[in-house]
Amino acid sequence: REDAKQMKVPETAYLQQCTNGRQAMNILLREQKQALIDLNLAEKEFARAQKRLTKAKQHKASVDERIKVDAIFLTDELIEQKTRWNGMYKRLVEYKAEHGHCHVMRNPKRNRSAARKKNQ
Repeated sequence: REDAKQMKVPETAYLQQCTNGRQAMNILLREQKQALIDLNLAEKEFARAQKRLTKAKQHKASVDERIKVDAIFLTDELIEQKTRWNGMYKRLVEYKAEHGHCHVMRNPKRNRSAARKKNQ
């Protein structure tokens, strides 16, 4: 009330301001409490997500390691199958062994005849 006199605010207005101030403070305190609850919940969810992420990374590393170990065996096994692709791959391996590179001409017979005509 002393403040009301110093601020030259009528006493009823001062009391109204105090009531509004209390209400505003109560609203802010409720908001703060809810924000704290939300923060705690988010931190728990974040911790669970970090654990899931760690497990997922470990699982991926495990699968990657198994792939490295099994890839050579499985690749050799797949190459031994009688397929057109595997036959062409074996021809490419032979070509590289003979020529030292894998730059195979698309149609070697046509290119040879064109080269002969060009040189004549």
